[in-house]
Amino acid sequence: MSETQDTKPQSNPPVLAAYTISWRWLFGGLLVLLLGGSAVGGLYYVRSIGMASHVLSIVQRMNDESKTLKENGKITESIQERRNAANLLKTYNVNHQGIFEIQKELNTVLESLYTDSGAADKALLCKELMDNCNQLIATLSSDKESLPYKIRLMELEWDIAPRSPEVLERAKEVMRVERTVNDRDNYDAMRMITRAVLRRLETSRYNPAEFGSGFPEHLDQLLEKVYNAKRDDIEIASLYAAFIIDTNDPLVRQNASEKLLATPEADRRQTAVSIIDNMVSMNQTKPEAYLTRFRFRAKYTPSPVLPDDIDPDLKAVLNIEPGNTETLILAGMYAIQQSELAQQNGDKAKAEERRKTGEEYLRQSIKDNPLNGLGYQYLGDYLSVSNRLTEAIEIWEKGIEEGHHPAVEELIGRFVMGAIELKLYPEAEKAVSVMSQVVMDARLRRPAAVAQIRNMATLLTAQLLAAEGTS
Repeated sequence: MSETQDTKPQSNPPVLAAYTISWRWLFGGLLVLLLGGSAVGGLYYVRSIGMASHVLSIVQRMNDESKTLKENGKITESIQERRNAANLLKTYNVNHQGIFEIQKELNTVLESLYTDSGAADKALLCKELMDNCNQLIATLSSDKESLPYKIRLMELEWDIAPRSPEVLERAKEVMRVERTVNDRDNYDAMRMITRAVLRRLETSRYNPAEFGSGFPEHLDQLLEKVYNAKRDDIEIASLYAAFIIDTNDPLVRQNASEKLLATPEADRRQTAVSIIDNMVSMNQTKPEAYLTRFRFRAKYTPSPVLPDDIDPDLKAVLNIEPGNTETLILAGMYAIQQSELAQQNGDKAKAEERRKTGEEYLRQSIKDNPLNGLGYQYLGDYLSVSNRLTEAIEIWEKGIEEGHHPAVEELIGRFVMGAIELKLYPEAEKAVSVMSQVVMDARLRRPAAVAQIRNMATLLTAQLLAAEGTS
């Protein structure tokens, strides 16, 4: 922040009101006191002015500073600035509940943090967002005003547990509200129900009667209806195209119409490809559209020959967003795959050039987003299989230090195994200890992690005993 902006609050700053004296009420109070002999009227009336506006102006400056930090590649500092802004808004909100402008701005800041933060923080931010959405819904008086926040609550429930019954219950509530608002259809609810039904196909078939009127008999018909309502919806286009192709899947066959099942495979595949291509054409500035087509092609229409350069869809993403972590990782692995093919064909010069390019992409993914653990994981794996294990464990260790991402357990596991192989037993013991703490962190804990840490501890103990026996 510039030197002139010396009013920037620190973390959890006190919220001070601006006060002014109302002389009319001061003289009125004196009159009551003199004539009535009572202090009920008081000596003065203090009126708070502009408190919320003052807080919002401070938050705006903090958000501007956060944006500047992010543009300069200082992601961690940018996130911390927004956390400070959120703390300021939460402090004010606790003492002055029910002020819509404050709650709305808090929601905006939390959404920004939710987008940029690591997975561990996401779990906590998701709860904060849900709490704030509930407060906004309680503050707003009409269904029409509260509907966007009810839709967001439904989406956050999906983020937490897409297979949970609560997702469908929230979707049904949103559908009820959408149908009471004159200027809206029930697209948002129907979209969410479609996603939720697809997720639970392994345990429950699609049953249109469960959701009331307006739901077609078969799941492909529901997908088609939702897709036709908004053809630029990236996820729905992807789900619909995949469903059309995957008719050999028993779960798809059980929920598909006879018309779809009777359609020749070539025609279904052509329709699916058209759906994806049309979706991309309507989202030419969105990286996720190109990434979706890249994944779709890799799964359903893989090319037997890799082009010499980066895949065109990955290239399009990097033209829009040069620091897109997933794309940098994919581009790196793609180039490494090209290197392996060139090596098999005896083209050593090309193999070396592609190898270097792949490694550069992987290193760039870490540089541009140090909070995303996948970059450390893939780069370390590549170095490991390239007989550069010492470099690999350095990369994994650096990723472990960041901590707040879902790959941290994988990184610790790789680091321990690499350290054992290099006979770096003290470092391995330290990493096992760190992972034990991670496993106990409720934000990151997964059942498989418990078994993983036990296996590594057992292996490390055996290696230590063996080393002692040979010394």
